[in-house]
Amino acid sequence: RPFNVVFQETLERFSEDARRLNSTVLVLQIPIFVLLAAFIFMVSKQMLEIEQDEISVFKSRGAAKRQIILLYLLQSVLIAAVGLVGGIPLSIAICKLLGGTNDFLTFVQRAALPVKVDGKVLLYGGAAAVVSICTMVFPVLQASRVTIVRHMGVAQTMRVLGYLAEKYWQTFSTDCRMRCIVNISGRL
Repeated sequence: RPFNVVFQETLERFSEDARRLNSTVLVLQIPIFVLLAAFIFMVSKQMLEIEQDEISVFKSRGAAKRQIILLYLLQSVLIAAVGLVGGIPLSIAICKLLGGTNDFLTFVQRAALPVKVDGKVLLYGGAAAVVSICTMVFPVLQASRVTIVRHMGVAQTMRVLGYLAEKYWQTFSTDCRMRCIVNISGRL
């Protein structure tokens, strides 16, 4: 048999195995990406709750919704750019480090994995940056609609509800302690 025919079956099997492995890796990565996006969304929403006073003051001073969104968009772009610029060299270093391991925390003296940054890496990094920017800016759309009057009204309502809950808990816990004392003393 000719030389290229012998390896044809092996290359076809390898190609099929590579496709199967790529789909398996993708199935494992998608939930991680979704959880990461949810985490970014929750953190940005929490940051906005902390900064809601500032947003309300901007609105009361005449800032338009578009200006507030632009401010947070620029902040998100800056964060994503720093993450992209710092993340690529960090990921290259981690890949090289992982290439020099044999088992968990067992490093061997072999050549590091060859790692190259091409257009595909930059495309994926850019797509991740765009998704994270959208995830960070999305909560701003709702927060930029709140006026200072509405924010202060909600804040006052939350303070009153917190006070009532605290007083109820103090009364409830005192009542429970008194009942326990009466029950225990009644049994003696």
